[in-house]
Amino acid sequence: NAESWGTLDLDMAEKEKEEPLKVYNVSGSTAGAGSGDFHHYRNMRRKEQERLERMEKEWVQKTEQEKFEIERQRKVAELEAKTAKKAEKRKRKKEKVQEMKKMKKEAVQVNHIPNDGSFLEKFSATSKTDDQKTNETNTDAKPAGSAEDKA
Repeated sequence: NAESWGTLDLDMAEKEKEEPLKVYNVSGSTAGAGSGDFHHYRNMRRKEQERLERMEKEWVQKTEQEKFEIERQRKVAELEAKTAKKAEKRKRKKEKVQEMKKMKKEAVQVNHIPNDGSFLEKFSATSKTDDQKTNETNTDAKPAGSAEDKA
């Protein structure tokens, strides 16, 4: 029974929205104002004012809800764009790190410099041979009557 009363209330509320309020207690054109007419008028006016207030509240609530939804959707789109941008940045950073690892691995293979401390010995040996080669080329290029030969 409680459910049927609830649906009746909803049906009546919908009916009030659809139909204008009808006045059933109408005096004839020849009749004068009776003692109860003012009370009928006051009740009808009160009901109409309540209906208008309810409609106004519903309109305000509806417009506020729409504004809220628009703002919420804007914020969600903004956050999604921001998240996508950061995700792209993380992806680029990850790719860069992987590329650097790959380049480092290739560089180790190209250089073939062992990390056992023998680099200095190899470098000094190659620099001595380079020095000898430059000296040989310098002595070959000197003219016979230069100042260094006289000294």
